[in-house]
Parts: sequence; C-alpha cells; structure tokens
Amino acid sequence: MKNQIRILTVISIVLSLFVGALYLYPEVKRITEWDKHFSVESTENIQRIEIRDNAKGEVIQLSKKDSSWYVNDSLEARPGAIMDILSLLEGISVSYPVSKASMKNVLNEMIAKYKLVTVYDSNNKELTSFMVGGHTPNDAGTYMLRVKKGKQAKQPYVVSLPYACRYVSAYFKSHVTPSCSILISSFIPD
Repeated sequence: MKNQIRILTVISIVLSLFVGALYLYPEVKRITEWDKHFSVESTENIQRIEIRDNAKGEVIQLSKKDSSWYVNDSLEARPGAIMDILSLLEGISVSYPVSKASMKNVLNEMIAKYKLVTVYDSNNKELTSFMVGGHTPNDAGTYMLRVKKGKQAKQPYVVSLPYACRYVSAYFKSHVTPSCSILISSFIPD
C-alpha cells in the first residue's frame, strides 16, 4: 500500500513539473506534422508555382495553361524541366531537423537569402509554401522551412529527394536568363 502511494506521488510530481514547464515556458517550440510536410500529394492539381528570391527581389511564375506550362506567362517551359520540378514537389522528404546548435546560423542565413516557393491549385488555393535555403555542408540536403500566410514554422529541416543524394535548391530558379534557359523550350535572348 505504501509503495502504491509512493508511485502515485512520484507520477503526480512528474506530471505537475511537466505541466508547470509548459505553462511557465510557453515559448518552447512545439513541432507539428505541418512543420515538416513539404511535399504535394498529387501534382495533377498544381496550376501555378511562384518562386520569390528574397535576396534579389526577383519573382518567377510557372503557370499551367491547357496542357502546357509557361514561364512568366510568356515563354513556354520545357516539359522535362517541369516534370523534374513536379517530381521534386511530390517526392521531397525530410531527412532530419536542423540541430539546436546550428539553428541560429541556419535561420539567419535563410532569412537573408531564402527563396519562397508557393504552389497553387486551379482554384488559386495554396497547396504548400516553404522557404528554400542553402544546402548542407556535405551537399546531402537543403535547408527548408514551412510558411503559411506569412507565418513561419518553428523548426527548419534538412530535406532531400529519396531517389537522389543531392540538394534541391538548384530546382528553384527565380530569374530567366540564358544560364537558366534549361527551363524554357525555346529561349530567344532580347
């Protein structure tokens, strides 16, 4: 009987400390499934992809009209390049969360140089939105952070493609130049 009382007392104390910590430290980051869900379940519903480069102030839009994709509503996109981007959006996965030790540096760099990728369906509803940062020192992944209506997730992650050991930031170009003409079917310089 005394052992049962001791066990209940210990459990009560532990629960009280846990609840008290949550109450006293509300800024403790709570990670949700939304924070680490970057992919789109079905790319067939994607109608528009917008890529904003924070550092350069540039924006590029990939829009689907009928069965073709266009860059900034004027240049027809190369189907292979679009398929690569759509495959990435469907297959991207979280490798691991950014460690506490490197979180501040990663977030500071992301805020300074991020690209914001927003994916919309045919009703102009946002399917997913995330910040794309740089790649990891070992080139095995890319730092990314979820965003919704201007609000950032609490935890950045290192993401990768399950079928390739490479970073994904190279897929998101924010400007149209001869050097990124791989996205365009027939690039004709001005």
